[in-house]
Amino acid sequence: EDIAPIATDTSHMHIHGSPFPEEAQGVAGEDEAAQRAPPPASVTRTDADTVFGEQAVRAYVGAPLSATEMVRLRELRDKCMKFTKGSDEWAAELPELGDRHICADYLEGLIRVVPRHGAGDNAGKYCIGGFAIDLYATLLQERDVKFRRWCWGSVFLPRHDKRKLAQSLSGSVGIWECIAPHMRRPLRYVFMPLHDVDGFHWLLIAADLGDHCYLVYDSSADTATGERAALVNSAKVALGLALMRCSTAVHPLSWELRYTDCPQQENGHDCGVFVMAFMDVLSIRTDGLYFHQRDVRH
Repeated sequence: EDIAPIATDTSHMHIHGSPFPEEAQGVAGEDEAAQRAPPPASVTRTDADTVFGEQAVRAYVGAPLSATEMVRLRELRDKCMKFTKGSDEWAAELPELGDRHICADYLEGLIRVVPRHGAGDNAGKYCIGGFAIDLYATLLQERDVKFRRWCWGSVFLPRHDKRKLAQSLSGSVGIWECIAPHMRRPLRYVFMPLHDVDGFHWLLIAADLGDHCYLVYDSSADTATGERAALVNSAKVALGLALMRCSTAVHPLSWELRYTDCPQQENGHDCGVFVMAFMDVLSIRTDGLYFHQRDVRH
């Protein structure tokens, strides 16, 4: 399903299917990026730029699945719950998910504990994993390109951990290759989900190209450790090295690192869905992160 928010004045819109008007800007062809691309157009948020207010965002994040989606999810979940643990059935592609080539074991946390919408279970045994986060980021990137007038302009990078960030210089090349194709249009954010492997935790870092800073969104800030801080600093360096490849008035490696006051999870297993919610809500033209733990329905 398309992922897109509803606006405050949107009686003609709906959550699922095609939420935005047909006249919304479509996908434009992207020029191949040069080795050194020109800087992205500056995007500065103003009251006039804000489209989605608190009421709209809360309606969006709290919207129920459609009846059809509920049936499809329940049927898929019931099917997979019958698979024998460790069997080849978990490794086989699920035909119900079309040409995305998704195996059941990629979604085990979702299949086992998410009958409706959300992530995690009361015991914390399963949670949203990296595959689901990457897939959601891909959907958000599609939305960002298709509905440009409703989004700030963002790049959604795949997940990273300390091993992937260990080689800052070579890793920055891969990061730049993800960013470069989007540099011909106004950009505000570059999002990178981070996996704190030692702490079994997901968090998000965003490069803000408008304010020239790095923003950290951690839904479990009170559990932060030195290892997590080192992970964030490694991500900052990798992003900074990547962004050095475009001209900018302020050196990206010198941008300030800011830990934000963001919504906090109230259990030990919903960090993944909070990371997805952070990317989702931050990338649309709204003025706040209007969601709460109660919006995660298990």
